[in-house]
Amino acid sequence: MINPFGYQTLINVMGTSHSVNNVTTDLINGEVVVEQSSGVVTVHDHVSRLAILNLIYGKSISINLWVENNLSQDINCYFDHKLASNYSD
Repeated sequence: MINPFGYQTLINVMGTSHSVNNVTTDLINGEVVVEQSSGVVTVHDHVSRLAILNLIYGKSISINLWVENNLSQDINCYFDHKLASNYSD
């Protein structure tokens, strides 16, 4: 059983044509970390907890569409240089 209150990393298994490699969620703090295929890592805070639960438990949700629909208008997004440098090593 999935514990939604811990960190959840969802890996995109749809192939390399999609722009998102993986998404890590933090339900308690409403935070989502997105790693793009290009290596860019963005951190989004104040994300809807209901949207995060929908992503975790939705069996037929496209990660790319979820990111586009729930995070594209996020003004609280910032580029995390430390995370990006860790992923590029």
